[in-house]
Amino acid sequence: AKVVGLIVDKEQADSVPAGYPGPVGIVLDKTPFYGESGGQVGDTGRLTADGLEVEVTDCQKHNQTLFVLQGKLIQGGLSVGDTVTAQVDGDRRAGIRRAHSATHILHHALHETIGDKATQRGSKVEGDALRFDFAHKQSMTPDEIRQVEDIINQQIASGSDVNTELLPIEEARSRGAMALFGEKYPDEVRVVTMGDFSVELCGGTHVSNTGQIGLCRITSEEPVAKGVRRITAVTGPRALQKGREADELLLQLQRMLKANQAVDLPKRVEALLDQLKELKGQLAEMSSASVSEGLDSLVASAEEVDGVKIVAQQVDNATRESLRDYADQLRDKHSPISVILAGEVDGKVALIAAVSKSLVKEKGLNAGQAVKAAAQAAGGGGGGRPDIAEAGARQLDKVSDAIAAGAAVYREQLS
Repeated sequence: AKVVGLIVDKEQADSVPAGYPGPVGIVLDKTPFYGESGGQVGDTGRLTADGLEVEVTDCQKHNQTLFVLQGKLIQGGLSVGDTVTAQVDGDRRAGIRRAHSATHILHHALHETIGDKATQRGSKVEGDALRFDFAHKQSMTPDEIRQVEDIINQQIASGSDVNTELLPIEEARSRGAMALFGEKYPDEVRVVTMGDFSVELCGGTHVSNTGQIGLCRITSEEPVAKGVRRITAVTGPRALQKGREADELLLQLQRMLKANQAVDLPKRVEALLDQLKELKGQLAEMSSASVSEGLDSLVASAEEVDGVKIVAQQVDNATRESLRDYADQLRDKHSPISVILAGEVDGKVALIAAVSKSLVKEKGLNAGQAVKAAAQAAGGGGGGRPDIAEAGARQLDKVSDAIAAGAAVYREQLS
């Protein structure tokens, strides 16, 4: 091919000197590189000549006719008029072809499974990886996803021929070729036919036989917009690797859980979950007992205002659950009472305020206001109901200030 144009720093150039570090736009008079379009990524590869090597990192297609390579000089300089050998990265192209052909089969499989209203809304095709957006109002069930995957792999195993031809647009439509809604097509279009199950208008690269795809595995199905779902999948070696990774994970879990075979794993996991549930129950009982033992000391050191005790303390080794337990037991066993407690949880200040429900009506106490004041004193915020409220703060060195601020609110309310 002959170099007919160069772009450097978004400006047209006649030449690029050896050692130029930046990207270079290159236009050839003819090219084997596929320019990104129709969801398929552009090709990569290299340009060579005597004393010249250019790494081609992308190819973009402009106005459907102009192919611009993005390249980086590895050796030598490049000038308009130079003759080069253009070579596409064959392994990468093969992976793209597998994924693109699998996309067409996926489209067919969706129609077979959830109906012909599952029309294409977008796609992206890379090396042995594909993403396909389609119209559908609800998530697909696991059975539907498995059915789609089965249909794809059945058509791959059939080894059907893949043929491409240029046809007048009306003839293509008469053959049932699927086209994108709202897309404008020229009078002559490229039609890709796979066996007797798929006919689509497409300008991309494809395998010559569906068996060359090897294998396809669906990796996810998710929403992307209202009425639009997305399927991602892998093909060829990447699909094989996905299966191997799953097998290795199962083997690792078998070893960790001491299961003789994979079918024993659910029973082992269920037994561990039951054991964990039992241990959590035992821990909760021990924690509650520990809290109960500490109540007397908290109440003994509390000040009293207008016949109401104000418990304002920092609790060591606290969890949010234990703070709630303290507040509940204090209200249950020592009413009438008002409480503001603090503890360090996960490197932050956890706060809880609580008052006997009778005090809310009789004396106008409000735990939400107390915990809010406490949190603000330690660089945080929060609130809740008048009888119980929680908050958090960031400044651990201000815990004492927080407790004092909460207690001050109670004093003011009681006086």
